[in-house]
Amino acid sequence: MSAWPEYDEALNFPEAERIVDHYKEIVRGIRNVRAEMNVPNSRKATAYVVCEDQTLCDGLAFMTNSAKQMASVLDLVIQKDKAGIAPDVIGINIDSKPIPFAVFNEKWEPVKNMPQIEIKTNRKKHKMVSLRNQGYDKKYLIFAETDFDVDYLVPLIKEEFYSDKIHKELKMNNKVFIISNKEKHLEQTPDIDLSKRTIGRVKILYITTAKYFMDNSIKCNENEGIEYFVGIKKRTNSINTKVGKLEEFGELLPNGLFRFNQKWYEYEDLNEKSSRNGKIKTVDFYFSSIKNIEVLAINKGSINIRTSEKIKIFDEELEKDTVYIIELGRLSRGKTEEYFISKNTIPFLIDKEKQLTNELEKIIENN
Repeated sequence: MSAWPEYDEALNFPEAERIVDHYKEIVRGIRNVRAEMNVPNSRKATAYVVCEDQTLCDGLAFMTNSAKQMASVLDLVIQKDKAGIAPDVIGINIDSKPIPFAVFNEKWEPVKNMPQIEIKTNRKKHKMVSLRNQGYDKKYLIFAETDFDVDYLVPLIKEEFYSDKIHKELKMNNKVFIISNKEKHLEQTPDIDLSKRTIGRVKILYITTAKYFMDNSIKCNENEGIEYFVGIKKRTNSINTKVGKLEEFGELLPNGLFRFNQKWYEYEDLNEKSSRNGKIKTVDFYFSSIKNIEVLAINKGSINIRTSEKIKIFDEELEKDTVYIIELGRLSRGKTEEYFISKNTIPFLIDKEKQLTNELEKIIENN
């Protein structure tokens, strides 16, 4: 038998560990954006990473080839500042006259007294919107929801590229490549519908400032996941446990939303034998009346409640004297700070659309 391994300080490389942690975050971030925008791995773009720490820059540059494969990017550019990376909105064009909000002087710089605007998009199926503060404090944020068709590029390409002849040539020869497909795991690529002339829809959800968003959202520190509302359904079988009144587990904010407190995070559910404390944050909820809700059980993926009066949770109407299961989803995260709100809570937050519109109107009048 060999001796139990002993710790050897000579084999401890904290700097290398730090570089690899950042490398993993970069790959995870690019993959998340691909998923949100429904971009297949076959479509490659150049990704830019801004890194002010020279040691970290050198380490990430050493791993560039690996990152390109893991993140499916054409190239990964590591640089010390944002030179060459343009803001989402660099200006507006009124009657063929451009009005710049940012100009390039070896790097992009904001124009004095002009609004700085960033656009954040996510897919319709996603339940939350989020923000990583990358120097956005003084900027406007426009949150948009995308719902693109699977063949959203078709209207942009000439129809002759989709002829029947070409489509037949692209089809796999089933007799050659398929031995058995009884379970129908494979399906033939469907014909492209050339009658569609739209690529999908983009809907503006919310216009705000970065500071207001961060002040009214849930902040997750590094390695803290986020928990969000998925749905609600009636419980069909009986439950005999009781935990307490909902109002014990949080407080009402001035905007009418319910924010969970430390008692909620420290509660240990019966199944997991562990709490959320330091591991998971929960987004704000809306309950029309927290006094009429009794919590029967708190689990990893759900809350069981009983209503004593008719109430609403977000836009869901609940009946009196009924037991419901609130279903929760979780998103794991890495070593970055990030701010989250549920899409359902957007109507309760102050929209800055009018404020931005007024600014733009004054700019147009003065130019």
